[in-house]
Amino acid sequence: MTASLIFVIGSMGIIGSIESGVSGNHATLYTKAVMDGFLSIMLTASLGVGVLFSAVPIFCYQGAIVLAASVLVRLIPSELMTELMGKLVRLAAL
Repeated sequence: MTASLIFVIGSMGIIGSIESGVSGNHATLYTKAVMDGFLSIMLTASLGVGVLFSAVPIFCYQGAIVLAASVLVRLIPSELMTELMGKLVRLAAL
C-alpha cells in the first residue's frame, strides 16, 4: 500500500498520462517509469517483495487517465486543445 501511494502521488503521473492520451508523447511516462523503477528497488529492500504488487493499481490509475484523455480529446475543439496543451507544457516545466 505504501509503495502504491508513493508512486501514484505526484504530478508526473497525471501530466504524463494526459500528454500520452492527447498527443501520443510518452516521454514523461518513460521518465516517471525510470524514476519509479529506482525507487521500487530501494523500497523492496526495506518493505519486501510486496512492492511488486503496487504495479497493478499504478497501471490501472495511469491507464484510466490515458484512456479518458484519448476519448475526451475528440470532443474538445482544436482551438481549445491548443490552448490547453500550451498551459500543460508550461505547468510541466515548473
